Amino acid sequence: MKIEYFNNQNIDSFLIDLIHSCLDKTVSLKDNWVKNKEDGTPVTNLDLALDNLIFDGLSSLKYKIPIVSEERKHSEDVYKNQIYWIVDPLDGTRSYVNGKEEYTINIALIYNHLPIIGLIAHPPSKKVWYARLNNLRIFTDRIEQDKAKIKNINNEFNIIISKENQTILNNYIELFKNRKIIKISSSLKFCKLAENHAYLYPRFSRISKWDIAAGHAILNAAGGKIYGLDKENLTYNNNGSRTQPFFAVSDIKYKKIIFDNYDKLMQSNS
Repeated sequence: MKIEYFNNQNIDSFLIDLIHSCLDKTVSLKDNWVKNKEDGTPVTNLDLALDNLIFDGLSSLKYKIPIVSEERKHSEDVYKNQIYWIVDPLDGTRSYVNGKEEYTINIALIYNHLPIIGLIAHPPSKKVWYARLNNLRIFTDRIEQDKAKIKNINNEFNIIISKENQTILNNYIELFKNRKIIKISSSLKFCKLAENHAYLYPRFSRISKWDIAAGHAILNAAGGKIYGLDKENLTYNNNGSRTQPFFAVSDIKYKKIIFDNYDKLMQSNS
């Protein structure tokens, strides 16, 4: 497998067209239904329609690479591969079902245990974030945006969290001065970090790799990082579909403060 195949403008055009086709599908699909999967989480006709669209698109590429999707059964051994696609056709299905706007479409390519390509689409805003290696492009309604004008400047230390409530998370957040808490569902958290609307996303519980891989690639391309609790870069070479807990930061300059406060938290709990 030659990684150079994914380092060209042709793959950019293909993937950008594919993710915009997914946005079109969310508008055109009228016959929708909701049911619960075996684990009790909801799935809709849109989840499955987007899954089929993405699967067919990625399968048409020259190199036949395994495709991992939340909506398809797969072997746990796939996570040991050097390269694989990982897809969440509709991240935030509950938000979508409830008529809210915090849902996204996620596609990522894992190579050597790290995401090197990531796409996130947000249907309500028609916005797309696309990262390939160190290059980040942002589109609104198919028009490419000037990233310099999108980057936000904020004097408060915005911390972004999911909507679950955890004692360890609450205690950790209390250690930051001049903080502001933003609660958001889905992979939009990483887009907020990439655009400097928030500086930190702490995660003390495990999460599915397809929930964060695309956002991870986008954050890396924007100059941010995701660190495991061991202070090393988060990788995808652990067995199974779940990640380890982590800290996602909009800029590596925040690494010291996030781990200084984490060390304080651990010492206070010992």
